Amino acid sequence: MNYEEFKDKVVEDVRRELETRTGKSYDVQAHTVEKMNENYDAITVKPEDGIIGVNLNVEELYKAYEDGHSYDSIVDRAVLSFWNSGSGSVIETCVCNIYCSLKYDN
Repeated sequence: MNYEEFKDKVVEDVRRELETRTGKSYDVQAHTVEKMNENYDAITVKPEDGIIGVNLNVEELYKAYEDGHSYDSIVDRAVLSFWNSGSGSVIETCVCNIYCSLKYDN
């Protein structure tokens, strides 16, 4: 799967997985994050009624996919990173680099 297909698919699958696990609705959108001197593609995950979300770096997720990690494990890590950030009741924005945890968990 190419990068654009991956990005579209991960947006839908992270939303579906969160909604399946919690029974709540989530807003998951792809966009470009501009931070200091760098830009990156991200998906922002937030509860549907929330005002602050968590950015997940799609470029890093895709890099993990290219490095041979299963797509399902990447979606699972994205969901867990959202919850581990304290986003059950989102208080602050954080950027999660999932690639590092996938890379070193093998």
